[in-house]
Amino acid sequence: MTEFKSNKWKIIKFDLNLPSSNSNENYFTGIDVDNSGNWWATRLQNGIAYWDGINWHQYFTSSSSIDGGSDSNIYYASVKHSNNKIWFVHFLNSMNSAFVGLSSYSNGKFDKSSYTQFNNVTVHNIKIRNGNEKWVSSSIGLYRFVDYNNRIRYWTGNTSLKTNDVQDIAFDSNGDAWVINFNHGIYHFKLSKL
Repeated sequence: MTEFKSNKWKIIKFDLNLPSSNSNENYFTGIDVDNSGNWWATRLQNGIAYWDGINWHQYFTSSSSIDGGSDSNIYYASVKHSNNKIWFVHFLNSMNSAFVGLSSYSNGKFDKSSYTQFNNVTVHNIKIRNGNEKWVSSSIGLYRFVDYNNRIRYWTGNTSLKTNDVQDIAFDSNGDAWVINFNHGIYHFKLSKL
């Protein structure tokens, strides 16, 4: 990893000194910083790296333990922080053991069982808008929620999208959404408030 500070790049060594389940040990896929300045980074098939300012730690969503476990069938794709909760999205590599595309971390515990809408669903990305509004791009559409139980789904049944496979989303200065629809280009949507 590298850090850009005071107009200079600094290389940050990532070394957990832990056995790796595969050759993707240093294949980082996403990074975010929480309110306390801790770094959270996703590593392809090697879980989540956490930097507390002094030491690196490694987590796996398959277990709640630190520096243990393995998620070789989950591709950790992205991480975002929102209101003291860390959100992780996953590409599913094997339906046998990697069964959910969205998980979160809060108060020392991982949660992947609450997000049943994303069981057996690949999630491509998550964006946080207006502090706590989550936008989840997935293979079955685009989801928007502050409270997961009150989520809204945008898909071919209620939008002009050609397929339900939404790869990513961005927001412009007017608050409009720009959505990448797999193999069908970019769509522009005017958004209403939740």
